[in-house]
Amino acid sequence: MQALKEHVIKTRRRLYILLYFPVYLLIFFFLDYRELPLSEYTIVGTKWDQYIPFCEYFVVFYYFWFFYIGLGVVLAYFEKDGKNYYRTCAYMFTGMTIFLLISALCPNRGFLRPVVFPRDNIFSYFVGLIYAVDTPTNLFPSIHVFNAIVVHISITNNSRFGNRPLVKWASLFVTVGIVLSTVFLKQHSIFDVLTGILMSVVLYVIVYHLGDQKFLARVGKYDKNMVVSE
Repeated sequence: MQALKEHVIKTRRRLYILLYFPVYLLIFFFLDYRELPLSEYTIVGTKWDQYIPFCEYFVVFYYFWFFYIGLGVVLAYFEKDGKNYYRTCAYMFTGMTIFLLISALCPNRGFLRPVVFPRDNIFSYFVGLIYAVDTPTNLFPSIHVFNAIVVHISITNNSRFGNRPLVKWASLFVTVGIVLSTVFLKQHSIFDVLTGILMSVVLYVIVYHLGDQKFLARVGKYDKNMVVSE
């Protein structure tokens, strides 16, 4: 417990940037619940969406996403040098900000959800809870898809798991399950998923390769406890 306390005190600057989450949520729910005429929405979807059956069992992966995202950030936070933590936050927060900008400037919605669930069971019940809270608007790029990929990349780059391929394979399995859950629960279209993947690829190249050393050098000035050198 003492070691945990010392780590938190020493790395408290890492915690400050997590204030992004409540700010993000405030803006997200404002955009999600704003009332606009249907004519102002861009309808998203593809002709292939109709061939994907509704499967309520994927709700397990969909809900697990919330734990998975938190776990990824926490695991990165507790690394000693901080490089992977700051990369993870830069990667994740940049994509989430781009999503908010797209949602604000290009309101969009879909019409994929079934009117009646084909089966009445506990899994359908939990899908219904999602439908009740989350409106079918502001769908692309899919943040469920994007953040799942971000966390998987973060886990594969985590110094603790360098010699633990089983952890990385488990992370990949969870990520694929989350991506599939978005279309099988009719929360997102194939278009939303593909744009989420595309954003993750582009930002990965920028954060982890093109601007990596300059970014880490700047972060090193902010957080003196971070080791900048590779």
